[in-house]
Amino acid sequence: KVFPMDIYPEQLIKAIIAFNIDKMEQLGIYEVAPEDFALCEFVDTSKLELQRIVRAGLDLLRKEME
Repeated sequence: KVFPMDIYPEQLIKAIIAFNIDKMEQLGIYEVAPEDFALCEFVDTSKLELQRIVRAGLDLLRKEME
């Protein structure tokens, strides 16, 4: 309810943590920026650094493209 896009942020974060590139692409990793997860990070009770995780996922995809 706090994510402004039509993407499942929890599943996307799980795919990034698992380094599952195919799943990340299916869940819309190319349509997000780390800043999009700021509100999710704020309300997350476990206080995971979601923006850092998304940045790591985007960096992984960039590295795979080279």
